[in-house]
Amino acid sequence: MKRSLLYLLFTVLLILLSAAGGFAQNLSDVFDPIYDDLGDWELAGFIDPLPQMRPYAAQDVVRLLNDALEGAQPVAGSVPPAILQRMAYYKDALLNPVAPLRFIGFTQQRLARGDENQYFSVTGAAGQIIWPIADLVHLSASIYPNLVDRADGHALPAGQRHTRDWINDGANITLGDRTLWALSQVTSHLTIGSPSLHAYASITRSSFGPFDHDGIIFSPQSPFGIRFGYVWRTPTFEYNFTYRPITATTNTGAGRGSGKHTVMHSVNARILPWLELGFWETVVYGERFEPGYFVPVSSLFLSQGIVGFSDNSLLGVSATFHPGLGLRLPFQVFADDVDFNEVVKFNFNTKLKLSLQTGIQWAPGAVNIPVLRRVAFDYTAVMPYMYSHRNPDTPGQTEAWLTNMNYTNYTHAGSNMATGLPPNSDRFRLAVDAEPLTGLRLGLSLEQHRHGNASTGQDIDPATATGTIFDPGYGGSEGKTATFQPPYTDPTGQPYTRFLTQDILEYTRQLGITARWDLDLTSPPWQKSGASAKAPDSDFKPRLPQFTSGIGYTLESITNAGLISGESRLSHFFVFDLEVRW
Repeated sequence: MKRSLLYLLFTVLLILLSAAGGFAQNLSDVFDPIYDDLGDWELAGFIDPLPQMRPYAAQDVVRLLNDALEGAQPVAGSVPPAILQRMAYYKDALLNPVAPLRFIGFTQQRLARGDENQYFSVTGAAGQIIWPIADLVHLSASIYPNLVDRADGHALPAGQRHTRDWINDGANITLGDRTLWALSQVTSHLTIGSPSLHAYASITRSSFGPFDHDGIIFSPQSPFGIRFGYVWRTPTFEYNFTYRPITATTNTGAGRGSGKHTVMHSVNARILPWLELGFWETVVYGERFEPGYFVPVSSLFLSQGIVGFSDNSLLGVSATFHPGLGLRLPFQVFADDVDFNEVVKFNFNTKLKLSLQTGIQWAPGAVNIPVLRRVAFDYTAVMPYMYSHRNPDTPGQTEAWLTNMNYTNYTHAGSNMATGLPPNSDRFRLAVDAEPLTGLRLGLSLEQHRHGNASTGQDIDPATATGTIFDPGYGGSEGKTATFQPPYTDPTGQPYTRFLTQDILEYTRQLGITARWDLDLTSPPWQKSGASAKAPDSDFKPRLPQFTSGIGYTLESITNAGLISGESRLSHFFVFDLEVRW
């Protein structure tokens, strides 16, 4: 029945696509192939540094591509002609789409086999606007009606989340013995201004920083949401401000509620040709709207003190080294609560609610190895109770605490706005991307995760001691004693940080293989023999469909699964994606 359902939905998809026309790149989708190319070109030094926050403004991307095509980059003379041709094609697609409206059809099928067999699918069609309204105004917007089959689970490996979004409104249809949820999604990204100073209003996913797979500030794997903000960029400096109304849940992640907000501002400066330094702050609050956090030149932490210290402020710092030859060494720390007085004494057995991420990234294209697109190794650590937060007026009774809405933890709609790792976890990840043929991208990844429950054995009510982002680490007779800082006495004898010091840790190991094929039936410039690197002629417009097809396989082995000693699991995950833009 599942196979028949897949064939039926695929047929419906093709019928829906039968009367369409047009093509352009969609900057509002942080998973659009253009972002892979832009990231690789920045790393190789072929284009100037990209903005810290995704999605990007079309005005800024066009400027970056123009500079590269006109030889403004010192390395422009060494850029392979095929890459210059692809840059020219992207520029034309952003500035001169065939028509403001295009149509999209897509399907994603996921299958898990192992101790638990799961099947998940989402299929739909969309109308999308890609509209350069004026030199200083650009709009992309989409509406996606989806059919979602999720009765058997989500078929996702550990640490991964869905790449599609939808609004759960309860509508469903029955097809044979399957229940399909008819769920919709609307995205939009409006940017107004120049490449150096612009504002935006969006309903999109987003990410921040150099780790575009799964970052510790804003992750592209986090659900989509509403964003308002502005960006000021110069060749060596960037200021970013963003405001997000987000969805609150209870202290168990259940329910949905309005009135939760987050604000972020950041500065990033290239102080030397080989060194970037960054600083950012975020604040999460609720049950009111606070205009005090909108002052551009301010400290969100100090502003929190002015408005009453009832909110949750976090801050981060970063340093990125550029030694040349396509290498980048990024390092960033994001802290919720740290005992500064003890840390400056080099006493790290104290309160350390933070996450950190570091690694090494290499673009072999910078040294004329065009087949290899990127090689990256990174390490991510999330300390116990990081991203969780306890409302200051939380009642001591467990039952009341569980059902109260939480307006200060770092979640949106019950999901971490940052990494998919739970607190008290770390991850080692090696990824290699190659493009042996134009349009065919292959990926290989190796990961190991470690995770423990820092609340195990502590004086914390078992109903709240889950070790998840909804466990703030408070205990005692009234549930208001912080167990991760002095003067609490740990009955198990662990240090206050309790970072992966538990007797039982869960180990997850993953081997991932992916392939993605981008095919444009109109044969874009980079697929034409001897094509010029200049922008395509204005009469050249794509008229035939573009396909993006992907397959993936993940082998996952878990030791001490569910933090049960000796429990092992071996699972196989398969994913198939097809998107047609016409």
